[in-house]
Amino acid sequence: MSGRIGFGTRTSDVAKMNLKPVFCLWLGLLILSCLPFKALGAERFYVSIPGPSLSYAHLFYGQEKGFFAEEGLDLQVLVVRGQVGISSLMSGEIDATCHVGSGFVAALRGLPLKVISVTRDRPSHELIVASSVRSAADLKGKPVAVGSLEGTAAVMTRRILQAKGLDPQKDVIILSTENTAVRYHSLLTGKVAGAMLTPPSTYLALDQGFKLFDRGPRLYALPPNRSGDHGCQDQARPRQACALSPSLESRGETVS
Repeated sequence: MSGRIGFGTRTSDVAKMNLKPVFCLWLGLLILSCLPFKALGAERFYVSIPGPSLSYAHLFYGQEKGFFAEEGLDLQVLVVRGQVGISSLMSGEIDATCHVGSGFVAALRGLPLKVISVTRDRPSHELIVASSVRSAADLKGKPVAVGSLEGTAAVMTRRILQAKGLDPQKDVIILSTENTAVRYHSLLTGKVAGAMLTPPSTYLALDQGFKLFDRGPRLYALPPNRSGDHGCQDQARPRQACALSPSLESRGETVS
């Protein structure tokens, strides 16, 4: 035996080539076996949020831990403005939204929305201003950044300004922006004199020398067990929506 086949190909080389597809097959089966059973046929489920803040950490935590996959959902989190979130929900482009401020306004106008999950009864928004702002009068005629003009950040801003003796319709320019990240950047670059932020952007801004003007939770609370600043609203898929708020206690998991 010469130990060669065909045009100088060694039998050991042939064996290696034959093993390659077998190895790839076993590797593929191994990867699939590591996935949760429901994840293999998971249903795509879209949720919109105002921005990547700590208020929605439970969604990303559930993604990382595979909680949603265990419920048969492939959760997709989208960052959009409040009005876009509500219109996308009504058109069927997304399945749920966490734009509760805009959602409440839409519901009051007769749109068929319902609250399915609540994480707190008070907002975490805080109005952060430039270091040059020493009193409410210093904000007169200057822009203050919020999200949607009908969203929670805008409602909080108007209430704070009113509590400080200002007319939010006349004394201050309420500027609508895309999300918390844009508001934070606008504050850093001096495009606005103030911005309604949520953690961790509030902490980052304070570290940069900006000042806390007032806290939203001090002036605004929602009815307990009814709705919430960071609740999620769904239009037509209640079974899938219920999977948005799995109990961490039942899983023996805690966020440290």
